[in-house]
Amino acid sequence: MCLIAHLASRSEVSLVSWDEAAPGFHIEAIGKINQPVVAVFTEPSVRYVGSHEGCGCGFRNVWGALDGDSRTMTPEEFRQGEPEDPDVASSTAALVKLLRSVVERDGRAEVYACWDGDQAYPAVDSKVISLAELSAERFFLMERRLIIVEAWGSAPEA
Repeated sequence: MCLIAHLASRSEVSLVSWDEAAPGFHIEAIGKINQPVVAVFTEPSVRYVGSHEGCGCGFRNVWGALDGDSRTMTPEEFRQGEPEDPDVASSTAALVKLLRSVVERDGRAEVYACWDGDQAYPAVDSKVISLAELSAERFFLMERRLIIVEAWGSAPEA
């Protein structure tokens, strides 16, 4: 079973095709099977976002978020002393870059991840963060948590 991730925005996000020969971050239109996930979002344009693994499993994520532990983990806690897979870091950085560009354009973006087959279930909670708090090094998807990124606050220097 795979983790699947979706992004919602006020205006459409351009598609980026999956390339089997060079797997990487990609953006697709949502298919019929993923239509129920649209109900989670408040923004009208929803896209499927995939990692180098073809699904959302290749983004930095926390499984088991439904156990009530919804705190933000540090990168050190996430890796538990192990080095991070560079492909996971790259896919996560690409997702954060997309979120940042959408927020800069539209003022807001939403991202949500769930297990394939759980598309019809509602989000268990949501978290609002500012663009200034959005960091590729500290960003995690969490199971069935809607993450809302808003433009309030100033963006950190790159």
